Amino acid sequence: MRFIKKYFTDSGYTMIELIVALTIFSIVIVGITQVAVSVLRVQRGSAEMQNIEDNARAIFESMVREVRTGHSYKVVGNGKRFCFSAAGTSATEPFFARYFLDSGIIYRVSVPNEDEIEYKNCSNAKNLNTFPLNSNDVVVEDLTFKINSGNHEMITISMKIKGNIVSSKSVILQTTVSSRYYAD
Repeated sequence: MRFIKKYFTDSGYTMIELIVALTIFSIVIVGITQVAVSVLRVQRGSAEMQNIEDNARAIFESMVREVRTGHSYKVVGNGKRFCFSAAGTSATEPFFARYFLDSGIIYRVSVPNEDEIEYKNCSNAKNLNTFPLNSNDVVVEDLTFKINSGNHEMITISMKIKGNIVSSKSVILQTTVSSRYYAD
C-alpha cells in the first residue's frame, strides 16, 4: 500500500525523462523542417522552370509569327543578329525587322521600309521602335540564327535561356521556321 501511495503522491517527471522527450521532439522538428525546406526549394525550382518555359514559348511564338511572313532574310555577326523584310498587315505598312541579343535581353526592332540602309547594316542599334521580348525574370545567354538555304528558305533559331532567381540551370531550345513565300 505504501508503494501505491508513494507512486501517486510524487508528481512530475524525472530529469532523464525530460531530456529523452526533448531529444525526441527536437529530432522530429528538425526532420519536419528539413522536409519543408526541401519541398519549398523544389517548388521554387519548378516555378522558375515554368517561367523559363513560358518566356521561351512567348519569344519563339512572337519571332516565328513574324519570320514566317517575312522574306529577304539576312544573318550577320556570326548568327547573332537577324534582319528581314516583314510583310506587315492590313493595318500596317511593310517594314524591316531585326532581332538581337543585348545583356541577356532579346530585342526586336522595326524600321520603316524607306530606311533600307538600316536594313543593310543590320546593326544592334536601338531606336524608338525597340522592344524587349523577354522579361527580367530570365536571362537569355545565347541567341543564334541560321539560314538554311535551298528552294525554300528555312531559319533555325537557337536560344540558351536560364532563370534569374533560383537556379543556374540553362535550357537550350531550338526551332526551325520556313517562310510562307516560295522562292522561284
